[in-house]
Amino acid sequence: MNKDFLLSAGVVFLEAKVEATKSKPHLLQNQADWFYISTHGSHDTGAIVFVKPNTGSVTPADIGNKWKDDLEKVFVAGCSVLDINDYNNNFGGKAHIASPGKAWAQTGPTLFFGYNATAPLDNNVGEPDFTAKIVTKYFLKRSQGIPEPKAWAEANRDIATNPNRKTTGGRPFNCSIIDLTVTPARYWFWDFNNLDRNGVPTLTSVPSTNW
Repeated sequence: MNKDFLLSAGVVFLEAKVEATKSKPHLLQNQADWFYISTHGSHDTGAIVFVKPNTGSVTPADIGNKWKDDLEKVFVAGCSVLDINDYNNNFGGKAHIASPGKAWAQTGPTLFFGYNATAPLDNNVGEPDFTAKIVTKYFLKRSQGIPEPKAWAEANRDIATNPNRKTTGGRPFNCSIIDLTVTPARYWFWDFNNLDRNGVPTLTSVPSTNW
């Protein structure tokens, strides 16, 4: 993944050939309806950060209007970029009021699925398909008629190995959803300020009028 690919949110590869001579492959934007991104994120800047072999980052400002063609749903399996108002007090100082999710909500898609703090690794707790299980569970719940925000939140809850978000196995409880399909828009998260008798947080949503 590189910056051009991320800005395009879906491409086709074009290659010209004349007899035995071929050109280098070139990218042509073919924007997806759904876009899944697995990489690192910066809470302070809201940037999606690339790792080797490519380096660099993309912020909501870089996206501008580029995601407003066909893209509807964005999944960001990266830390903290979909946080709004740090309701669980994961950050201190200026980071506490950074709210990068507000900026991503302005980029065009109507549903954002991701995390408001440390996200689970693709091979979380030593399972090579850990995040793949979350996605699979999300699709299963959608097929059962569970609404989008709850499907993502419950998929993460079901795959987590414990409800402590500060442990590796509990990272899925840092999931968040920005739903712009409703008016007013809503931000969903597991609220660690309200735990049930088993220490499990309460799924909570906040309307955009209160962001």
